[in-house]
Amino acid sequence: MKPRHPCILIYLIAGVLLANNLPTESAANLSGQPKKQTWTWAESACSNQENWIYNEGISQEWREEIKKFLNKKITPAHAFSDALMLRQISKSSEVRWLGEYWISRSLFQAGLLHIAHQGFNSIVAYPVTQHGLGIQIAALECLNLIQRTYPTLGLNAALRERITLFFSDSIAPSQREVLYEAAENILKSQLGENASRSALKKTLALFHADGAYEGFASALWASYESDHFQAIIEWSRFLKGKNLRLLKRYSDQAHLLLARAYFSQGQFVAASDQLKSVRKNSNELTKALSELAWSYLLNGNPPEAIGTALNLEAGGLRHTFAPESPMVMAMALNELCQFPESLKAIHIFWRNYEKSYLWLKEWSNRRGSQALYPLAIVDLKKWRGQNHNHLIQAESNIPDRISSEWIRSPIFISYQDELNLLSDERNSITTLGQQGLIEQRQIATDIHTLGQELKLKVHALRKSLKPEEPLPGPVRIDLLKLKNLLLHYVRFKQASRFWRIIINHHQLRSDHLKNKIISSINLDLSERTLKMFSQLEEISENNQLIEIEIYNGATDDIIWQNAHPDYKEMAMKLKDTDSKSAPSQVWDWGRLPAGSDRASEIWEDELGSFKANLYDNCSNREKYLALKNR
Repeated sequence: MKPRHPCILIYLIAGVLLANNLPTESAANLSGQPKKQTWTWAESACSNQENWIYNEGISQEWREEIKKFLNKKITPAHAFSDALMLRQISKSSEVRWLGEYWISRSLFQAGLLHIAHQGFNSIVAYPVTQHGLGIQIAALECLNLIQRTYPTLGLNAALRERITLFFSDSIAPSQREVLYEAAENILKSQLGENASRSALKKTLALFHADGAYEGFASALWASYESDHFQAIIEWSRFLKGKNLRLLKRYSDQAHLLLARAYFSQGQFVAASDQLKSVRKNSNELTKALSELAWSYLLNGNPPEAIGTALNLEAGGLRHTFAPESPMVMAMALNELCQFPESLKAIHIFWRNYEKSYLWLKEWSNRRGSQALYPLAIVDLKKWRGQNHNHLIQAESNIPDRISSEWIRSPIFISYQDELNLLSDERNSITTLGQQGLIEQRQIATDIHTLGQELKLKVHALRKSLKPEEPLPGPVRIDLLKLKNLLLHYVRFKQASRFWRIIINHHQLRSDHLKNKIISSINLDLSERTLKMFSQLEEISENNQLIEIEIYNGATDDIIWQNAHPDYKEMAMKLKDTDSKSAPSQVWDWGRLPAGSDRASEIWEDELGSFKANLYDNCSNREKYLALKNR
């Protein structure tokens, strides 16, 4: 048997509720707490440790409801309906903003981050007041958390102009850290968008006297300004200091930028040390190793340069786009007067990058005729070992070195994460809707059952009790329980209408947003692809010049060796002597064997650097002449 609509029971019990003076909810019941502080604010907003400190404007009833939600004793659907009611009945802006926050917080908990993101941005856009500032900073902390996971979901552009209004002497240190993280996100966005110097300096001024965040911002600014001397000071201080937990995720980028500053100043040893500090699971490893090879070469360490360059042509890194590594190897081998091996290094470049060059050249001729994002997705699934024939019938012919560069792009990764989020949100919408419907029906059933029981009890008791005599305690408790069930049922009914409006708007916006994201990815991939093509053309020209230099050196070497026929035998003895003198300092990856363009073996030490066991033919000439002239 289906339960009656619970609204019918309201009239049955209304007289009982009023006759027994049971409390009912109203806007007037929002106050009543002893005055302890002047504003409401949160610690660790949008986390499992979220905790609120209230002022007298928030009633105990609503504090308990919020606490239940934060302790996961009620569902996001339940919390959503309660939050709407709180916003509706509130008379003060502070309570209304708390209701707004709670609406977005329940959607955040349900995994609907795009909708929650819009709600939190709306809260921080309100005029800043003393009583509402704590709630706005809590919303800002949630926005920081969302952007930490999904970098493309940033702060509202309007916040950049007014974030200074949030800084107050009365805020807690944890709230100030929230503001610094938001300012740091604003600064990064401005640097990426080439904002005006006045806008950048205005943001930098927010970090005054803050330690870690100020150091990070100053270091970013120095690198942006190409002030290498100042960048060395700032990045060194940042890496040596006790960085805040949230800034440690930038350590690899910090090492890379510091290395580039050292490199620009000609301090190649210091640059090498920083490049070797980049983690081996970092997305920056390919860049770090390529620049490390250059540092070794320019510092006069050809064996280390050769070994590092070879690392980019072996193992999993051989699929990455690092076309400068064979060129560095060729130049280093030429420095050692190892001319045949130097030519083979150039041949490694042509062999490993010929397919990539031809593909890029063909793409350049028909640029704009085909979107790259679908191709990147196909190869992404290929890298993950998934079957992708249902997406594109033909086998992907994109060279690994190109597709790996696409899917390593930070922009591609960030936007793809957001696309995946949009897909997950479709499931979350269905789940939350079903959750709310099931809970609403259960409340209706509970109302019907309890209402019928109480109706019989009250009628029976009225016959035995005197008119002025109150109802027994257990019955009054059940009546309060019924009252709460009715209130929550009404809230669910009102929330369902608002929920449909939100979802319809989100679904319309999602289609537009998806197209916008894919367009942004295609633009980034096109720019990267064009850059790869330009880089290969430039390196091809450089390799031709290096090849000429190698042939010139090889010609002179052949003439010299013909004039000294006993040199080869003595050179091998000198090589063996050098190897025995410092065996622990040599990482032997083997000679480039005849007829092969690959190194036979590579060993990696704990620092990630490599050293080639190739003797220096140029210095051996000098040793040979010194021995001959004795």
